[in-house]
Amino acid sequence: MLAGVSHPIRRYALSLANEPLYFAATVGWVSLCWMAGYLLSPFGKERPLWHRQALWPFLIAGSFETLGILLVIVALSAGQVVVVSPIVATSPLWILLGTWLFLRGIEALTLRTVLGAVCVVSGTIAISLVR
Repeated sequence: MLAGVSHPIRRYALSLANEPLYFAATVGWVSLCWMAGYLLSPFGKERPLWHRQALWPFLIAGSFETLGILLVIVALSAGQVVVVSPIVATSPLWILLGTWLFLRGIEALTLRTVLGAVCVVSGTIAISLVR
């Protein structure tokens, strides 16, 4: 629900100030504040453990995540939410591909998982075509 509400709010903000890069930077700062708030809260009893060998994968994944968010924001600034959001909703298929490429031996792709992802994307496409 939160992600679904986020896209129209992003589009509204971009209609007021068409600054996708500034908006993406704001998302980063807000994320940092939420993490700091969690770590300082009574619920944040577990502290993150930093492993050096995870640094490069974190940086690469963070770069892809940031670029992905930036591109979604740019798309929302140029297009309609009802067009952009279903395209973004194809992410389960890309996640399946990434899992198959990078997580062999760590996670198993089952027929059930693949069919579930295909059903989610198919349902999103069906909903967007009916509009």
